[in-house]
Amino acid sequence: MEKMEFKSRKELEDYISKHQVKYLGTGIDGKCILLDNGRVIKLLHNSYDSKYTLPFKGLKNSSFVFEDEEICIDNQVWAVLMNEAKGKKVSDYKPLNQDLLKLGRQLRVLTNDICEISSLGILIQDFHTGNLLYDEDKFTIIDTFQYLMLPGSNYKNDNLREVMTSRNGIYPFLLSEFMNCREFWINNSYYRRMDYIEYPDHYFEVLKYQLEKYYGEEIKTLSDAEMVLKRRIK
Repeated sequence: MEKMEFKSRKELEDYISKHQVKYLGTGIDGKCILLDNGRVIKLLHNSYDSKYTLPFKGLKNSSFVFEDEEICIDNQVWAVLMNEAKGKKVSDYKPLNQDLLKLGRQLRVLTNDICEISSLGILIQDFHTGNLLYDEDKFTIIDTFQYLMLPGSNYKNDNLREVMTSRNGIYPFLLSEFMNCREFWINNSYYRRMDYIEYPDHYFEVLKYQLEKYYGEEIKTLSDAEMVLKRRIK
C-alpha cells in the first residue's frame, strides 16, 4: 500500500472532511474518523518520524486492530489509517444480557490473542474499556498507537494485567458489582489470581457456580448476577 502525501495540514483536513462518514472520538494521540471507504483515519495531534509509526504493519491478530498505513506532510507522519472494527465501546455498553459462560469463552479468545502478541515482544499501554469494542460475538481492542515493540521480551503477565485487572481493565468494569460486595466471596486479591486472568472461561464458570451455590438461584447472565446481589444486599 503506497504512502499518502499531502502538501499541508489544511489539505489533509479538507480531504478528511470530504470523505468523513462518522466522528469516532479523540484520544491522547489524535482524533479518529470513519471514512467513506470503510477505513478509519487517526489525525494526529503532533507529527512523527515514519520509522516510529507503523511497528506492527502486517501483523494480523483477530482481537487487535493495528495501524497499517501512514499519511505524510513534508516527510512527517500526521495521520495513520487502519481497518474499521465492529462493535460498541464497552465503556458505553456493558453486556449485561450476555450468557455468563459465553462471555467467559469470548474473553478467553481475547486473552489467547494477548498472549500471542506478547510473545512477539509487544507491550500494551494505555488500555481502558473505551478502547475495547464488543459486538455480541467477540471483543476487539482498538487504539494501539502507543504500544511498544521490544523484540526478545515476553510481556504476557504485564499485558494480561493491563487489560484484565488494571484500574481501567475489563474485570473491574464488568464485575464492579461483585468487587464492591463485601457479602460475596470475590475480592480484589481473588480475581487478580493469574490463572483467572489468563483463563477467564474458567473464572466465569467458578463465578457462576459460587453465585448459585451461595444464593440458591440460577444465574445465566451478568444481569442475573447483579440483580441477585442487589436483592440480597437490601
